[in-house]
Amino acid sequence: MFLENGGSVRLESETEDALIAMAYEMGLIATPEEATILSEGVQMLNESQANIVRLNKQSKLNNFTVQAAIAMARERKDPLYTQFIKYAKLKREFREKIVTKYGMAAKSTAREMLANVGKKNLVDVSGSKEFSNTNG
Repeated sequence: MFLENGGSVRLESETEDALIAMAYEMGLIATPEEATILSEGVQMLNESQANIVRLNKQSKLNNFTVQAAIAMARERKDPLYTQFIKYAKLKREFREKIVTKYGMAAKSTAREMLANVGKKNLVDVSGSKEFSNTNG
């Protein structure tokens, strides 16, 4: 049914056809246009790369603990929660500024990194290229 292929999950063509037939039988799609839309959606899923990370019990417990602690702080209107939200927003804003400033150079470096995935020679991202700030 599903194939794992280098970190991506892909549907086999027979499975795609079976999925469309099943959706038709269930009444989820009624027209050939809807079948085409479903088929295109499946193809988009096949083209995208899916990273599947399986967490062990301890990792899940740690994640749920953090989520519960943040929820409790929000419910109790803790000043630390207010600061947490403030700095989370600031982090996002500064990340956007950094991406805006270095985006084009980073994209070319990312393309090199993507081309070298699985190869022994990795791309140096330590600042081998000159970056200029055009905004000031």
